[in-house]
Amino acid sequence: MEINECSGGQKQRIAVARALSMSPELLVADEITSALDPSTEHELQQLLLSLKQSEGMTILYITHRLETIAGFADRVAVMKDGVIQETGTGNNLQTPPYKGFELIYIIRLTIILWRDLMGDYKRYIPLLATKEGWQAAYAILDHAGKLALDDILEGLENQNWKIRKWCTALLDHNADQRSIDPLVARLTDSYADVRRHAVHSIGCQSCKDESLCMDIIALLIERAMKDTSIAVRRSAVHMLGNQPYDIRASEALEYILNKEKDRKLLFNAMWSLKQQKTRLLGQTL
Repeated sequence: MEINECSGGQKQRIAVARALSMSPELLVADEITSALDPSTEHELQQLLLSLKQSEGMTILYITHRLETIAGFADRVAVMKDGVIQETGTGNNLQTPPYKGFELIYIIRLTIILWRDLMGDYKRYIPLLATKEGWQAAYAILDHAGKLALDDILEGLENQNWKIRKWCTALLDHNADQRSIDPLVARLTDSYADVRRHAVHSIGCQSCKDESLCMDIIALLIERAMKDTSIAVRRSAVHMLGNQPYDIRASEALEYILNKEKDRKLLFNAMWSLKQQKTRLLGQTL
């Protein structure tokens, strides 16, 4: 039989077989079952699953039909107008109605593949301000790391405080020396939630590839003493306990313990002072 004598479904199966014969590390399966009957579609999916397990193949499976991926996908991303709206497992995404959504991307084995395929990170910054899309956008930007840093830093100046907040939080893992001035500026942001995330991103040095060259103790003490938000002050006091021993931190914590009345603030101060004294003891042994 000549290829031009084959039906659409037969041609589709031939194309799949040809692609699989090359033992690819990545198989992009774009609507590969659209011309197949349900039983053949199921057989093909089982073949792909076995190849994933035996060959370590990564599969990017694209379909409009959410019902076809139950028990098949490791990770799922729902896209509309070229933007990821939601992510999760196949089971997590079975219930919501996805009328009008263009594609379902099933991403296997590695989130790094997803990151590399998406490429343009700037378009995810506005999604940080949305109730439906911020989690997916945050995950993409966080996994992108330094590749998205320029866009994250630009987001720190955005007029929308939610975008500033999540971009500030993203610097917890991804900040480098370029981030210092923009991050310090967020310590005096008009929104307390932004300031609180800035305190954490500055104070958590162990989460970063490189330590930021700044006087972290002084910045944290200033927030712990002067911030108008008790949530920001609590966070700053807690982060003082994560720093190397510094007499300024110990003195500030002692002052807070003697003057303040907020119970959580006092609890954080007690914990942080204990951490500071432990590190001092370690230095003297």
